[in-house]
Amino acid sequence: MTEYRASFDAVVRFSNGGDLTARGFRVDVPSAEVDQAAIGALFVASLGLLMTSSVELSNVQILAEAHKGTRGGPSDTSVAAVPRAARGRLVELSHVIRAGLITVPGLPAPEITPHLTREASRAHYGPDTEFAIDRLTLVGNTGTYLDSPFHRYADGTDLSGIPLARTAGVPAVVVRVTGARERGIGVGALAALDVRGKAVLLHTGDDARFGTPAYAEDPHFLTRAAAEWLAARDPALVAEAREIRAGLAELFSAPEGYEVALGNGGATAFWDAAACGCCWTIRTSSARRWGPFCGSRANIRCGC
Repeated sequence: MTEYRASFDAVVRFSNGGDLTARGFRVDVPSAEVDQAAIGALFVASLGLLMTSSVELSNVQILAEAHKGTRGGPSDTSVAAVPRAARGRLVELSHVIRAGLITVPGLPAPEITPHLTREASRAHYGPDTEFAIDRLTLVGNTGTYLDSPFHRYADGTDLSGIPLARTAGVPAVVVRVTGARERGIGVGALAALDVRGKAVLLHTGDDARFGTPAYAEDPHFLTRAAAEWLAARDPALVAEAREIRAGLAELFSAPEGYEVALGNGGATAFWDAAACGCCWTIRTSSARRWGPFCGSRANIRCGC
């Protein structure tokens, strides 16, 4: 397959003043039909130029020539240029919030109502311009959510106090307890793992019952001993495919394991999907005086 490079002169002007001139510069291009705008963009990318306001090219020639690996070009093998799919598969762990979604039986479902309809918005904007703005009313324990010590303890850290480094791009270990006869997840399921600084993902299989009344029946839970074991080893966060509760019939009497996890400044992120060896990221709005909040998206990157 024939590869191509572009040779050109260029004048780059910067938005904060100054300019840059190049003569006979070459960049890899994807085909012989590439236009000057694309060549200019490749030139800027290849040098990592910032705050450019304009790029003017002249004496442009397209040459049949082997690629040299221009940064940002068609043969760039750096991480930034590799397609996302080739860098590891992203697995979405978040539940889609919709009106009527039941996460915890006994807590109200979210309500989504229009604040400004598309039809009504036309009176506020120019021709052929419309917007929709909706109002979302929900409790924090909805869908996939991030928890904080403040949820359980009045003087505990709230969501705004949880460092981003503990929830984004965190290396993860997966504990699979699907099929276990005991509902309590004990130290024996964890002891062989190095959890320090990692997201500990407990895959229970309870996610299969999410959104049904059976979700409240005989849930898996983290035992006090296991919670103490984890707290002593400082994981970045603990996540389960189910809530860390001994029983939802005792909804507002959190079990001991739950108290230990939160009381030691940890964060529990609840999710409902199988996981593999991965990196963990959960993104949520930073809210003061708030314990759990569902305005989050959680995903894992397999193979990183």
